[in-house]
Amino acid sequence: MNTDIKKERSPDWYNIKGLLMLLVVFAHILFQLQDRSALIDHTVDYIYMFHMPAFVFVSGYFGKSKRSHSFAGIVKLVFLYFIFNSLIGFAYGFTSLLTPMYSYWYLTALIAWRLTAHHIAKFRSITLILITVALFAGFYPSIDNTLSAARIICFYPYYMAGYLLSAEKSSEISKKEYLKRLPSGLLFLAGTAAFSFAAYDFFRFNDQALQMGGYSEPKDACGRIVLFITAFLAIYALRYLSPDKNIPLITMAGRNSLWIFLLHRPLTFLISDTINNMSAGMMILASAAAAPLICLIFGNDIIAPYFNRFADSGAEIFTGNSSNKINPAKLAVLFVTLGFAVSALLNNYPVPGSDTDQVPAASNPSENTSADIIYPIMTGEQKNAFDNAFRITFAGDLILLEDQVKRAYYDGEYDFSDVFEYAEPYISSADYAIGVFEGPMAGEDAGYTSSNFDDGKELYLNFPDSFASAVKAAGFDLVTNANNHLLDKGVNGAVRTIDILDSIGLDHTGSYRSAEEKNTSRIKLVECQGIKMAVLSYTYGCNYIDNSKLINGSLSYITSVISGTEG
Repeated sequence: MNTDIKKERSPDWYNIKGLLMLLVVFAHILFQLQDRSALIDHTVDYIYMFHMPAFVFVSGYFGKSKRSHSFAGIVKLVFLYFIFNSLIGFAYGFTSLLTPMYSYWYLTALIAWRLTAHHIAKFRSITLILITVALFAGFYPSIDNTLSAARIICFYPYYMAGYLLSAEKSSEISKKEYLKRLPSGLLFLAGTAAFSFAAYDFFRFNDQALQMGGYSEPKDACGRIVLFITAFLAIYALRYLSPDKNIPLITMAGRNSLWIFLLHRPLTFLISDTINNMSAGMMILASAAAAPLICLIFGNDIIAPYFNRFADSGAEIFTGNSSNKINPAKLAVLFVTLGFAVSALLNNYPVPGSDTDQVPAASNPSENTSADIIYPIMTGEQKNAFDNAFRITFAGDLILLEDQVKRAYYDGEYDFSDVFEYAEPYISSADYAIGVFEGPMAGEDAGYTSSNFDDGKELYLNFPDSFASAVKAAGFDLVTNANNHLLDKGVNGAVRTIDILDSIGLDHTGSYRSAEEKNTSRIKLVECQGIKMAVLSYTYGCNYIDNSKLINGSLSYITSVISGTEG
């Protein structure tokens, strides 16, 4: 990118980009594995507190040239987004072309920043204005990942700060003798580490906060201010610590960072899947070893020129400078366009025999549009019978995702009492209340739930022990553990869940420590107010576990699986 000013760039800036690119790849490998260990979760979160802000800052510094915001330069970014975001979308499942997949939000953001930065940079205190806008944006959930709107707004201050940094001001640091500026860099680094540690412990940042999503509660605005401070401290530390000389791999990765950014994601998914059964320490070591290798594969000086020509020829298709010859860029555009056409046909005209093809049409459409049915009001006798009837409440899922776990943390403890604040009267008023306890309590060392639905990470649940006490206090008499998340933390996690439920006196069924225990208590018999009930608890299976192990295999004792119903 910006080849017209490359000669003016000193190696220290490329070294910063290269280091940040290594951290991006390293964090993306571990991102899928956060739920496996608190250590991995914290490692990823600490990196996310500064790595993209710093990368965007450097992008702003590199984005001052006329080439960067020229028509050809912008079209090149649009072309790269269309090709690479679409290919990843075809591979992993689209939501919308307007919603960037994974890392490709950065391309849409870069387009927006390069189109606007040189126009608004002339306003006084523009960086402070953009920070203020970023803080207020969090109060509006409608500002989301559609066209990367939230990230464009909230990362813009970093881009503008880099954009406004003059080459003369930048050289004041790089011209200093390295050993003389090293103490300042280490001081900034120590300050960043101390500040980020205190901030993380207080705010318990989740992925949504670190990726500039909307606020869950008003105090999150203060957390965003703290993230700005942390990131700018880290940026200063990197500038002082980066040497003004070529470093093998690092400098090259920084020079070719765009291609690493565009191409690395599928490989990180593959590595995450390969190492997901290792210990937390080994996962980190494996990721640390894989990150430089990925940067070398996609960011080396041998293949980078070919990728650059691919991008240039792609831009030429839309600027009118393209020749009539067939080239890889034209083939890529044709392939992606055909991909969208095939996808549209499949979505609108289901394949015969598919589930969507089995929905019968209404014999009389007017039957579905008739007026609402008016039900008769209960008579006094019926109401009295209803009020005095034996009432059983079934509720589920009793589940904790990442945000719920982190919000419950305060002063070293997890308190979930407010989860049931409004439901407790209805639960406790039942004569007998049964809940689906949708996950294990494997202990803090196993790593609490560190993902949410549709956030790009595999969902492995694990609840703090205090959640069971909150469930009991809400009025539940019995919980069933037979569910697809039972073995999210392995057999030890499932057994420990039973132990915790026993220790607090919350009755349970659906999971067992041994075959003998399952044989004697699989059918749960309970009695309440003279009424005897049998509770049968089943699951269709457990995530990440082959059903054959649960039905007739080594794990057949752990729970009961519904099977053999196909005929």
